[in-house]
Amino acid sequence: MIKNSIRIISGQYKNTKVTFPTMQELRPTPSKVKGILFNWINNHWNNNFTDKNVLDLFAGSGSLGFEAASRGANFIQMVDNDKETIQFIKKNIKKINAKNINFYYGDAIDFICKKNTKKFDLILLDPPFNQNILKKLWMFIPKTIKKYGLIYSESELDITTPENYKLLKSSRNGIVYSKLMICEYKL
Repeated sequence: MIKNSIRIISGQYKNTKVTFPTMQELRPTPSKVKGILFNWINNHWNNNFTDKNVLDLFAGSGSLGFEAASRGANFIQMVDNDKETIQFIKKNIKKINAKNINFYYGDAIDFICKKNTKKFDLILLDPPFNQNILKKLWMFIPKTIKKYGLIYSESELDITTPENYKLLKSSRNGIVYSKLMICEYKL
């Protein structure tokens, strides 16, 4: 089995390599984009992750979830429907001895509709491209996120910000469009 790695860029696990399998569908968020994202979040949260719960809904390599853990997030839930990536996530959790990371093997929509009982402060959405998954997810997010929680998305298209979400920041890196939004649903 061939494996790749990406480094955690900040926090208590800084410079730790997170390994993941070689798969065409896996596109770990590059360090430059992670840096931009977490600077956005740091500014919004005043550099305080300690009381925040994070959902990494399409975990893949787990890069974004591990970055949140490294910065001191209270709890991280990773979800992925690929057995091989979940095995790598388990190994990486053990490697860094993280007690605040949980993982779920299965479908993302099934997780948020049927399995999840928590509300999250941040939801990380980096689904497989060219499957129109984000459009299917927007209506399920409000039951999963705390009032005024943050949503980060990566997509192959410059998606329109959904109704009841407020765009805070956006950028483009190559073919990837990134957006940080706040959920303004009145829950």
